[in-house]
Parts: sequence; structure tokens; C-alpha cells
Amino acid sequence: MAFIIDKEELKPGLIIFRRGDVEHRNWYCRIKLPKADRYKTVSLKTYDLHEARDRAYDHDADVRFRIKHEVPIFDKPFNEVANEYLEAQRQRAKMGEIGHERVRKIGSSIRGHLNPYVGNIQISLIGQDRWAGYPAWRREHGKGAVS
Repeated sequence: MAFIIDKEELKPGLIIFRRGDVEHRNWYCRIKLPKADRYKTVSLKTYDLHEARDRAYDHDADVRFRIKHEVPIFDKPFNEVANEYLEAQRQRAKMGEIGHERVRKIGSSIRGHLNPYVGNIQISLIGQDRWAGYPAWRREHGKGAVS
């Protein structure tokens, strides 16, 4: 079975389609990123064709806005952001701004506690409600007491 079915091009670089590998009949859109051999694919969360077209144009406008204003198009998982932070702290330690022991503790916290809890979750999806559940998660998973 084909992956993309019921494909409709709304404009060059913007298509809507259904997936042949899923049970539901919801629409998706695929947006070609300018000056790159890359696409952004988004679930439109509707089975209605007219609604899907409207939502696809909204997502296309959002991508164009992000490009114009240099806002990231793709979200990063927490562990990627944490690793970037850790690398920045390593650089600070090399310049003598902070101690190497501090970098070791930061790395240990990221690897031992934070990545297991939220490592693969997209950074924009981690809100106060997720962090509020962290102490209980630590106690449940035997990672030590948290105040």
C-alpha cells in the first residue's frame, strides 16, 4: 500500500494527503522549505477536506513567518537542548569562568535525572505541569528524594 494517498497540491511546495499506513482518515500537509531539500509534515487532525485545506494554508503561513523572522521551524527534544547547554558550560570551564567540577555535576544531573524524565520530549511541550510532576517521578523511580 502507498504511504501517501489522496494527494492534492494546494500550491507549489504545499500538498495535503492521507496516509495509507494508518487506520484513521485524517489529512496531513507537507510543506517544502525554500532553499533546502527538506519538508515539514504536519498532521491536520481533521478528516474534512475543506478544513484540511484551511489548516494547511495556516501551517504554510506559520512556516513562512518562522523563516522570515528566523524562528526555528523544527522543535528540538529536551536532551538535544540539554547537551547544547552542557557543551556551552564546558567552554566556560575551559575559559576559567566556572569550575570543571560544576560541569561534571551539570552533566550528571542531565544524564541521570533530567534525560530519563523528559529527554525525548520536544522542548516546547514541556510546561509547568510536566515539571510539577518531576519530584513524584523521582521518588517513584528510586532516583532519590527531591524537596
